[in-house]
This record gives sequence, structure tokens and C-alpha cells, in this order.
Amino acid sequence: MEDTPGRTARERHFFGAWRQASAAIRPLAEFLTMAHPVNAQKRALLQAQAGTRSVSGVQVMTASGSDAPAVGMFYSQSLLLADFLIDASHDPHVLGTISAAVASGVDFTDWLADAGPQHGLPTDMTALQAAWEAW
Repeated sequence: MEDTPGRTARERHFFGAWRQASAAIRPLAEFLTMAHPVNAQKRALLQAQAGTRSVSGVQVMTASGSDAPAVGMFYSQSLLLADFLIDASHDPHVLGTISAAVASGVDFTDWLADAGPQHGLPTDMTALQAAWEAW
């Protein structure tokens, strides 16, 4: 979980890019299917070189160089999308419901078509994108 200053920084980062119509903010149909911007090889390198492990076992990684902006925006958009889905559905557990469906092999667009209305969400990505932009 993000602490308050971290969350605030991610929100500021995202909304600053949003106001500039930045191409770094991906349309939801693309965002929800894209690979994590740090591939497995780079992630292993970050863990080995840049990460520090806390007493609790939590690994903290930092990104720098050419990957840093994409990684930062990925996490900023992830945070705001989660907030949007919770807010739009009025269900604080909707992410768990979506995660369980995706983990069982259901594509998000199929989940949206089948279960979106039960959670106050649209049935397709075009309508979800419009709701996201209006939010």
C-alpha cells in the first residue's frame, strides 16, 4: 500500500499528465492488457541491485534511466484505475472480485460484459473508457 505522500505524488503525476493529454496515459483497453513495463529480467536486476529488504520482508525497488517514466506512469494509472473502479462500482471489494475472475482465466472484457452491471460498471470497454474519462 502507498503511504499518503506516495499516493499524493502518484495522483499529482497522473493528473499532471492527464491535463497535458500525455500519450503516456494509455487507453484502458490497452492498459488492461499491456505487460508490466519492467520485464522479468529487468525486475530481477532491480531486486538484486536497487532493492532493499525491510525487517518485514517488503522489497523496495527504485527505477531510473529510460524506464523510470513508464514505470511511474504505470503505477500512477494503476492506482487511479483502482480508485475509479471502487468509486464507480460503490464496492470496496470489486478489485478482489475482478482479480478472482482474471486469476481463473476470465478475460477482463468478458468479466465486464457478464458482471460489470452487477457492480454498477458498463458492459464494454468503450463505455468504461468514457466513464473513466468523465470521472
